[in-house]
Amino acid sequence: MRLIPKRSLKVGIAHWAATDGAAMEKQIDEIANPLLQSPLQQAVDRGAAPNVVAERYDASLIPQGQPLLSKALGCLCLPCTCLGSWVLVNPKEELVSIHFGEFSGVVNEPGLHYVNMWGRELRKISTAQQNLEVPGEKVLDAMGCPLVASAVVTFRFSAPANTLLNTANPYGYVATQAKATLKQVCARYPYDSHTLDGSSSGPSLRGECAAVEAEMVAALQDRVRCAGATVLTMTLSELNYAPEIAGAMLKRQEAIAMLGARQTVVDGAYKIAQKTIARAEADGVAFMEGQKASLVSNLVITAASEVRVQPTLPLA
Repeated sequence: MRLIPKRSLKVGIAHWAATDGAAMEKQIDEIANPLLQSPLQQAVDRGAAPNVVAERYDASLIPQGQPLLSKALGCLCLPCTCLGSWVLVNPKEELVSIHFGEFSGVVNEPGLHYVNMWGRELRKISTAQQNLEVPGEKVLDAMGCPLVASAVVTFRFSAPANTLLNTANPYGYVATQAKATLKQVCARYPYDSHTLDGSSSGPSLRGECAAVEAEMVAALQDRVRCAGATVLTMTLSELNYAPEIAGAMLKRQEAIAMLGARQTVVDGAYKIAQKTIARAEADGVAFMEGQKASLVSNLVITAASEVRVQPTLPLA
């Protein structure tokens, strides 16, 4: 980098003072831009960055470049500017620069970067993946039953300008929205959709975890988009009935399971009886009227009974 001699700088400043305001601003821009702007800021001024910027920031947060005052101070104090304007950006980290209250640019590549020090405010944010645990929250399912649910959210900040300028506490904002999303999505599904006969009447929180989690990710993404966050996963880590109804609901589940098991046993016993009668008839055994019904009844009782069956014989 070629330094401007002090005498030449004074002559140049005097020449600028003799010109009108528009010409002075143009000359300052021509000299200061190559020296005092970061690569991203130069791209914004050339018109190369807006397409990229539009994808990452909303319209109110497009970088405006460094203000004229920062450029002028950088030229007047060039040695100090060259020594004090270097900033370090670590891997998986992005930096937002603000000059005199104006959003001036973003540095998103790791390494040592040159950002004008005059009127500068730097804010950094990590873009690495992060986990957020939503502790046990009492929610209501679609049937109005109180549940205790918790979740784990995996996310990262992908738009640092939105993250640092739209929210005062990015992590707290995501945590609060995750709690609201958990309650909202759980209220759309019942905890368990199994009926008394063991069949399912539709999707449920317990049976359709993948669909529920996908819906939670989509709902949370809509809520945190303004904060520049990208939600990767949102997984239910705990889902139980609330203590006040846990006993009654566990009895219901036990009754449904018992009825389903009994139904399976009875169906199996009936099939065994049918196969036994068909095999006997194929071997030439003739059954009298009512013997088939009695045989089926005995076989079903024997197979479905939970206690040992005692055989009985009629004496007359």
